[in-house]
Amino acid sequence: MHRSRVRGILPFFLLAVLILGLSPFTGPISLFDPSLPADQANILLWELRLPRTIVGFLVGGIAAIAGLVCQVMLRNPIATPFTLGISSGASLGASLVILLGMGQLGGWGVSAPFAAAMMGALISGVLLFGLLRCFKSSEGTRIILVGVLVNYLLSSLIVLVQYAADPLELMQMMRWLIGSVRAGTPTELIFLIGAAGVSLIGIWLHANALNALLLGRQQAAARGVSVASVERLLLGSISIGVAASVSLCGGIGFVGILEPHLSRELVGNDHRRLIPATFLMGGIVVVLADMIGRVVLSPLEIPAGIVTPIIEIPVALYLLSRSSQR
Repeated sequence: MHRSRVRGILPFFLLAVLILGLSPFTGPISLFDPSLPADQANILLWELRLPRTIVGFLVGGIAAIAGLVCQVMLRNPIATPFTLGISSGASLGASLVILLGMGQLGGWGVSAPFAAAMMGALISGVLLFGLLRCFKSSEGTRIILVGVLVNYLLSSLIVLVQYAADPLELMQMMRWLIGSVRAGTPTELIFLIGAAGVSLIGIWLHANALNALLLGRQQAAARGVSVASVERLLLGSISIGVAASVSLCGGIGFVGILEPHLSRELVGNDHRRLIPATFLMGGIVVVLADMIGRVVLSPLEIPAGIVTPIIEIPVALYLLSRSSQR
């Protein structure tokens, strides 16, 4: 990586280190409270808060780079993986197992909602790929249209499942759909780390292709990019990452829309800088939202899925007002 790229990403990296360092020590219970037994403090730090911080950072990073890819590939400034129906597939899977009263998969170290949400997200991704293959087109407008139709279909099925649920099951479904950061089991954390790595590396390897796609599909093809193949690989990469993140934390709202635009303002359009900067910014936003949600109304905890839009929407409105004055 050239020195200029390192300088561009360094502020994001330093801010991420600061937020990640503060998060495990932030909460309604202070780790430095002398009345807190040492063994309880260790459990709180190493088994709850530290894994939760890692999960929040990875989930935010995945959502942000997935949003970046969708916006470039679909040539739509507000496109996200939610547009494609992948998160709705995860939500449907989790809602079904909550309705069936399933909690833990014996011996696997993962919760039933996590496993079902992962399966639902992957199935919805396969469905999207299959429909696009039937239409023999990967044009951005067609992808959006098919994704919206898949999303509406799955959302209708989610409403049907909620209609059949009792009040307690419905409350569990709603808490999951809102989206919140949780530590998860060690197995779930390993799944998430692996999925984040696959997603980040898969997108990073196509940074130059994304640079070409900024000019349009025809111009990218003229520059030697196999557009249809690259788009399929990019869709596959974001599907894997989003499947794991939504399966663990639900649909944390608004992350993935604003982060690519902010990162582009700060580091430019070169995706060799933009991809890591966007990943870091997404992780910072979700961890920060989780920290705020833990302390602002302590001991009541506000889910990150509620806090993130409250943080990001005023920033988005400010950027829109500034751009309109240029």
